[in-house]
Amino acid sequence: MSPSTGCCMSRCGTHGYGFSDPKTKRVKFAYAWVGNPVTQCPGQCAWPFHQPLYGPQTPPLVAPNGDVGVDGMVINLATVLAGTVTNPFHNGYFQGPATAPLDAVTACTGIFGSGSYPDTRVRLWWIRLRVRATMRKG
Repeated sequence: MSPSTGCCMSRCGTHGYGFSDPKTKRVKFAYAWVGNPVTQCPGQCAWPFHQPLYGPQTPPLVAPNGDVGVDGMVINLATVLAGTVTNPFHNGYFQGPATAPLDAVTACTGIFGSGSYPDTRVRLWWIRLRVRATMRKG
């Protein structure tokens, strides 16, 4: 992905889907792409480990692994994977119009993940549900 097709313009990675055989469109596959934030818009895609391009110019955080590119990429990869899992074929979970959907991370900023909901029973129920679903498939 080049800057003219989206990287640095509005995103630091993307996800989508394709078909193993475009003619028959029988087998779909999901994919995710994340660029190197050090070489592609570090002020947008490596934040908070790089000086932000816009907004308050606060000092960047120290990258936990000592590599701004890798640590920025981990954040972007987690964001894109959450979108790939919840909306793999662009007909799953999203908010807003289908022409400009907000994936899970954008729609639910700061309110997802372990401990995001104060009721432990809900978290345990969700874990049990996921384990059962995995056991049935596997």
